[in-house]
Parts: sequence; structure tokens; C-alpha cells
Amino acid sequence: MVDRGSLALPKSAEIEGTVAGRKRVAVIGHLFVRRLDSDMQTDRSGKLKSDFGLAQCRVQLRGVGGYRVMDRNRFDREFAPFLRQFRPHIVLIQAGGNDLDATSCTDAQLLLLASTLDDIVLQLKSEFGVQSVYVCEPFTRERPMHVNRQTFENRRQVAVNYMATMFSQQQGTRFWRHRRIFGAQTNIYKRDGVHLIHFGQDRFYRSLRHAVMQAVPVP
Repeated sequence: MVDRGSLALPKSAEIEGTVAGRKRVAVIGHLFVRRLDSDMQTDRSGKLKSDFGLAQCRVQLRGVGGYRVMDRNRFDREFAPFLRQFRPHIVLIQAGGNDLDATSCTDAQLLLLASTLDDIVLQLKSEFGVQSVYVCEPFTRERPMHVNRQTFENRRQVAVNYMATMFSQQQGTRFWRHRRIFGAQTNIYKRDGVHLIHFGQDRFYRSLRHAVMQAVPVP
């Protein structure tokens, strides 16, 4: 078991810089992250800029389709090699929606979902030397794949409450709410009711960018 005391960080949100003065930021999670990464690489509008348009950091995104937080072996298989190579100072995690949309999900597993994310946070700090972790709230879903919309949203709200409570008590960890996404009056979803249209991607990008700016203030 990891000693939480040994992972305590200064209260300041600012992370000590690299030799080049730029901080390495990784965004990891499920398919939303991979699609945003693809859109950032191909965008010609100037809205979705590499590194979130922030000169003070270098950002890389890695998303895996169908990823579930509860599948710890998949985390080690899909994300560990990337993290070892990139060696981020800061990690943002966008995951949990696929766990909530599973028919096998029970009330007890909602707390387990938050606890598993907590284990991942501890692993990031102890094994990969990550200094700050932002756990993002799971997305809503207009048309969940395996349960009805109300069941999914009820599960999501319970899980969000667990996460907010759990990560508010840790130094070097923050729970990030996507207010810029879910507060939109315009539809953000594709026809499948799960993935994002361009407007939703823009909102997702801006929310993550705001989180990175909180973690890595402008010098």
C-alpha cells in the first residue's frame, strides 16, 4: 500500500518547471480524449490549438476506446508505457462513463469506481512521479448504450459526489467539474447521444484548457 503521507505536495498549484521552462501535461482517458486529440491535430479553424495554445506547457493526449476505470490491467497495458515515456508533471483523467453505463454496475460499485480512481491517482504519483492530478467529472449521456438515461444520470451524480468528496481531501489532487460543457444550452451530442459534435468538442477543449491553466499558471 502506498503511504499517502509520502505523497503530500505543497499547497501551491504551481508545479516546478522543467529545464526548458515548460511543464509536461498528459490528458488520459476513454474515447473522448482520443477524438479530441485527433480534432486538435486536424483543426483548421484555429479554435483547437496544440498544447491548448499555452506556451508554458507541452500537452499530450492519450485516449482508449471502451476504457473502463475498473479494468486496472488495461490501465497498465494502455497508459503505463505512454506515461513512462512522456513523464508528465500533471495528469488530467477523463474516464468513468463506460463504467456507469455497464449493466453490471451496482450501487456498491459507484463507491468502488471512485476508490479505483483514487488508486490510479496514487499510482500516478508514486510510480510515475506525477506532481498534480486532475480527475474530471464523467460526462452526461443523452442516450446511454446499456441503461436508460435516468439510471445513468442517477449513477453519475452519486459517483460525482463520491469523487468530489474523496479528491477534495488530497493535496496535489483536484476534482474538476465541466461546467463549461454541461451548462451549454445548445446540443453538444452526436446522434448516438454519447459522443460530441464540434460544438461539444470545443466546450471540452475549453474546459480542459481552463484546468491546465489552473495547474500551470502563466509565468
